[in-house]
Amino acid sequence: MKIKALLTIALLSGVFTLAHGQVSRPLPVLQSTPDTRSAALGNVAAGDADAMYIYSAPGAFLFDSKTLAADFSAEIFPKYDGVKGRTMQYNLSGAYKFLNQHALLLGFRYQGGHSVIYYSGGPGTFGETVKPFDWALDLGYAYRLNEHWAFHASANLIASWIGKGTYSGSGSFGAQYREAFSLNSMPATLDLTAKVSDLGGLLTYSDKMQYALPSSLQAAAAMSIAPADDHKISARLGSKYYFLPADAKLFVGGLGLEYGYGNRYFGRLGYELGDKHISNLTAGLGARIMDFHVDLSYRRGMVAPLTDNIFMLGIGYQF
Repeated sequence: MKIKALLTIALLSGVFTLAHGQVSRPLPVLQSTPDTRSAALGNVAAGDADAMYIYSAPGAFLFDSKTLAADFSAEIFPKYDGVKGRTMQYNLSGAYKFLNQHALLLGFRYQGGHSVIYYSGGPGTFGETVKPFDWALDLGYAYRLNEHWAFHASANLIASWIGKGTYSGSGSFGAQYREAFSLNSMPATLDLTAKVSDLGGLLTYSDKMQYALPSSLQAAAAMSIAPADDHKISARLGSKYYFLPADAKLFVGGLGLEYGYGNRYFGRLGYELGDKHISNLTAGLGARIMDFHVDLSYRRGMVAPLTDNIFMLGIGYQF
């Protein structure tokens, strides 16, 4: 297949389009927010995470009393002109704690479900149907140094297909700090996290199609307060800076607020703002029933049409 055809398929399928901003960059599967709760809170992944730990905050699992966690989420994107079908992203994650200070984490992300018809011979000719997709297999390790500090690292195997396939690899690492204290006699917790993601090799479809991975630097703060029995208020503030590819740098920030009743029912609101006309409102609901959880999130783009009406469902189990 000619290079021009590959580029056309990539552009039409959204392979080089960030899902929440019109920016030329590869692998939107790496730039998504697999954790449904985080997606509802302004797309801020912070240290008070309680699911999808390898993608949200690996250190948070070590501060929890649970030993094993398994999570699934599915993100539904809107239909785009010129693309048949609908883009979907599916995410799986697992975490296992051992010796109280160590955790192994595993994850898998897949984005696809749409197809593009490319007419290489011009109007009136038979078209070739291509079904692009991306996936990433992630393996991580987290270590809790003491009651305040935890550190983590992960390695990622990445695959992409746009009529021609390629593989790449990347690494991510970060740290988390947690402090429990009392605020006017109310129990409170502060979490600070920092993470560098997707440092790795080029994504090479051919000699003329090579792209840097969407490497990023992320920082976030989360604070929760329990003003009364059965009531809890949590807030998140975070930012993310994509410093690669060099010609498509991007900065985004987010803010989220959550109310929880009885540690079982949750309502969430958030807002995301950034370069390249990024302006998104987010919202969601959550429920915890025994060791199971179910979460829903919704994102409404205020400027860019690619961010409009994106839904996510997340389910999981911990014990």
